[in-house]
Amino acid sequence: MSGARPVLGVSVALVRAGRLLLVRRAQAPAQGHYAFPGGKVDYGETLRDAALREIREETGMTAQILTFIGHNEIISAGGHHVVACFLGRWLDGEGVPSREVEDLIWLAPAQPAPADLAPGMAAMLADAFDLAARMKL
Repeated sequence: MSGARPVLGVSVALVRAGRLLLVRRAQAPAQGHYAFPGGKVDYGETLRDAALREIREETGMTAQILTFIGHNEIISAGGHHVVACFLGRWLDGEGVPSREVEDLIWLAPAQPAPADLAPGMAAMLADAFDLAARMKL
């Protein structure tokens, strides 16, 4: 793949009452798997603006970005994706599936994660719960 470049994306570990939002992806690259809401960054868009836009587009919710958690890098036959993950606070909206999201769940810290997590999500989920607890969210 000469000239191919990684795709830059964002995701948000959205916190509401101590729970984190997971969405089951309806499209590639993680179709059928649970992950944080997110997607590609548009040219000229900041990472934070992209993260807030993706939450609105995918779930109908609004949020506040609090801090950067880390990144997840996925290299597969489907491409190379680098996803910057943020911790966010839920502000409004009940969340509805969209063309990009088949299902939404709010996961409690003691609740087992779905078996069909997207690649790299188990570590990101643990980091997000840890950071949310330290921030007393």
